[in-house]
Amino acid sequence: MLNVAVQVNYSIPSHLPQINLLLLFGEKSYLPFYYRKLAGNIPDVKTLQVLIRDLDILGYSKVKLVTDRGFYSAGNVNSLYKEHIKFLMAARTSLTFVKEVIEREGIKMRNWDHYCDKYDLYTYSETIAWNYSQKRPYKGDTVEEPRRMYLHLYYHPEKAVEDERDFNRHILCLKDELMTGKRLLVSSNAALEGKLFVEFIALIYLSYIKKHMQDKTSSKNTRYRACSTSMM
Repeated sequence: MLNVAVQVNYSIPSHLPQINLLLLFGEKSYLPFYYRKLAGNIPDVKTLQVLIRDLDILGYSKVKLVTDRGFYSAGNVNSLYKEHIKFLMAARTSLTFVKEVIEREGIKMRNWDHYCDKYDLYTYSETIAWNYSQKRPYKGDTVEEPRRMYLHLYYHPEKAVEDERDFNRHILCLKDELMTGKRLLVSSNAALEGKLFVEFIALIYLSYIKKHMQDKTSSKNTRYRACSTSMM
């Protein structure tokens, strides 16, 4: 299994050129072995098709995507359905179809029946209908039909408090950057490619050191590792 991470720097002003950085990590080694620079704010399915092609060359023919909220768009979801790609995608709670379920089930899900002791949070799932839409230029029409989708809700009371605290800290960091002018930008594509490569190599070393330290810690204190894993 592969872990896929897409890193976006949301603190950079929106009018400046931005990229997404796609990283692949080995599930057992925890080491990065693939990276690709993605242009734009929201990756599209065409980008994923390139990734899937590369993974097929590496020997991973059947891929299931797990993405963060940055990948969500109606167009991307429709394209994933069209290409028959299975996916698990995070979505914003401000989306209409998500808000409707939260307003209906949000209070009821915070009881013992929905509590997950392994992860210390409340969960709720239900089947919903996605309004699938596909344009067919060769026929000059648009196909619109419901597609089955599963919506999963998670609520963590302590995480909600932590998120508010992290948000306040983030605002303070932004304020400090504005006051001191701390911002690392690159002036050319060549400089960007060089910086990405250097940071990728550094990430390999850091990931190896972290994995080595975790292995040492687990051999000395198995209980602590099991507890921290169950809380993640």
